[in-house]
Amino acid sequence: MGMAMEIDVACIIVLYQTDDSFFNNLDLVRRQVQKVYLIDNGCSKQFTIKLQKIIKNSNDNLSYKKAETNVGLAKAQNIGIKKAISDGFKSILFLDDDSTPDREMITSLATHLRENKNVGIVAPDIVHSSGGKQKYWVKEKSGFWRRRGFKEGESFFGEVNTVIASGSLISVKVIKKIGLMREDYFIDYIDIEYCLRVRSFQFKIHVLKNAKLLHQLGERTTYKPLGFEISPTNHSSLRKYYMTRNRILTWKLYAKKIPSWFLIDLLNFFFDTTRTLFLEKQKYQKLKSICKGFKEGLQLESPPIIYP
Repeated sequence: MGMAMEIDVACIIVLYQTDDSFFNNLDLVRRQVQKVYLIDNGCSKQFTIKLQKIIKNSNDNLSYKKAETNVGLAKAQNIGIKKAISDGFKSILFLDDDSTPDREMITSLATHLRENKNVGIVAPDIVHSSGGKQKYWVKEKSGFWRRRGFKEGESFFGEVNTVIASGSLISVKVIKKIGLMREDYFIDYIDIEYCLRVRSFQFKIHVLKNAKLLHQLGERTTYKPLGFEISPTNHSSLRKYYMTRNRILTWKLYAKKIPSWFLIDLLNFFFDTTRTLFLEKQKYQKLKSICKGFKEGLQLESPPIIYP
């Protein structure tokens, strides 16, 4: 725990229908941070009983709060953020309940964040449970954006388009300057909007090669038509609705501010919709949800940012 005390990191994990495999991940995280804030958005009674036993013997480095109902990912994250700031932490790590950090991941991220004051978010290199490696939209020296993984000799990416929330480390100073997560999003695109907000305040997003995170992403099935690998996520109709609605809301906020991201995400939208149409089950219901999300995204107005 000595190293964790030096890096002054709190971790926020939102729990939702979490299973017992989480306890191994929790043990890995607790070894690297000062405190873990667990926000329960809807777990079974059996899971909660087991978790309470761990908390009882945690030496006060676990904080647990059960929401009365599923308040959404963003609001649950904000509950944890406010508590961590109130307790005096200088930086906050976000983790999904099914993500497994490498033993030195958090220490590496915290060191990099401390040494680079212009960085708003530092994230690990993602390794998917399927064995595939994450590719990132990286700004090259030429000024163009390219989607790729790490090359030989590279230790980090110095300018990345967006990263997922899980594994991301953010300083409290940045959070106080740019605000909390958008609770109106409920789920999906919360992390993308936050990355864009970080960039709009002229902070950089870095990804570290030597910080690894094993991550579960949807229910992917891989197809290889004509030699091209396509992996639809097979999200539910409800998730398709939120993804599309929040995507449109985010376009309205950042299309003019960060046009390079908007053009990339516009192409991704057409690609994602095509994958749903040709490769996923229950396509009619999902396409109906996408249309509903698109319409409501155009109609809705985003409320002002909330600050801690």
